[in-house]
Amino acid sequence: MGKKIGILVGREWSFPPALLESVASRSGVVAEYVKLGTPMAEEGAPYDLILDRISHEVDFYRSYLRHAELRGTRVVNSPHELDSLDRFVAASYASRLGIPIPPVALLPHRDYAPEIVHEESLRNLDYPLDWASLVERVGPRFLLRDARWESNDPGQLCSSVEELLRHYDRSGRRLMMVQADVPAEHFLRCLVIGTECLPLAFDPAERKYGSRPDGLPLELRDRLVRQALALSASMGLDINAVDWAISGEVALAAELLNPVPELDVYTLPGEHFEQAVDSIATLLISLVGAGEPPVDRGVADGESSRPTNAFSETGPDGAGDLAEGLGSLARDLPGSKLI
Repeated sequence: MGKKIGILVGREWSFPPALLESVASRSGVVAEYVKLGTPMAEEGAPYDLILDRISHEVDFYRSYLRHAELRGTRVVNSPHELDSLDRFVAASYASRLGIPIPPVALLPHRDYAPEIVHEESLRNLDYPLDWASLVERVGPRFLLRDARWESNDPGQLCSSVEELLRHYDRSGRRLMMVQADVPAEHFLRCLVIGTECLPLAFDPAERKYGSRPDGLPLELRDRLVRQALALSASMGLDINAVDWAISGEVALAAELLNPVPELDVYTLPGEHFEQAVDSIATLLISLVGAGEPPVDRGVADGESSRPTNAFSETGPDGAGDLAEGLGSLARDLPGSKLI
C-alpha cells in the first residue's frame, strides 16, 4: 500500500494545489486535503505524514495533530516542538548557538485572569520592574512585540520608558517582549526547507520576497544560510524562515521563528515559488520513506538532523562552533536546488 500525505491548510489557494500536483507527479505517494469530523482518541490518523499550515489558528486542528503525532503520524512542523517555542525562546536558541541577534527581553503579563491574586499568585515577580534599566539594556529604539510567533502584529516602536509603558498598558494578557530596533539597509529571508535553504530579499512591511541577493557577498550569504539552517534544526523544525537585517557586512537575525512562512504566487517571485513547492514535496516524500532522502547538510557528521539537545556548556565561542557544525549544509556541497 502506498504512502499517504495529508495537507492541512486555511485560506491559501495557490500553494496547496501546486503542492498536491507536485506530490502526485511522483510515484508511490497519495496526497490529499485532510478532512476531520469528530476523531476518536483510540484511532490513529489515516496519514503517514501531515503538512500543517493552519493549526496555529485553530485549536481543534492543533489538538488533533498532537494526537496524530502520538499515534505515529509525522507532522510538519511538529506541534509538540512548536508548542515549546515562542520568539523569546527562539532568541535563546540563537544566542546559545552564537548567532548574532538584537537585544531581547521578556516582559511579565500586564493583566491576568480574575483568579490570579497579585499579592499571592505573583510572589515570584520582582516588582516594581526597573523599566529604565530595561530600556538602557535594549537600546534607544526598540519594539514592544507579541512574543507568540503566531502573532502577525509587527509591534510598537518605542524610544522611551513613557512610550513603552503606554503601549504595554494596552497589551492585556498577551505575552510581550521588547526587542531592539535593527537599522538595516535591506533584509534577507532564509527560507529553510529540511536541509535546504532559499535566501531571498524580503520586504517585512509588504510581506513579499524579492529576487536572489546578487549584491550580497557570497561569504556572508553562505554564513547566514548555515546559521538559519542550524537554528531551525536545533529547534526541531522541518520548515522555517529566518529574517536577517543587514547593513554592510553586519547581519542580525531579526526574525527567528516563522514555521508557516508566506508561500504563494503573489509573495514569492515566479521560479522561486516553483522551487519552494518542489522542495517541500521532495521533503515530505522523503520523510515518509517513499523517495530518496535529501542530502543531510544540516548537522555535523554523526548527529541527528532533529537534535533533542543541540547545546553544550561551552559558552558563546563554543556555541558559535556548534552553529558552524550544525550549519555545514551550504559549504562545499553542490547539488542543492535552492542554493
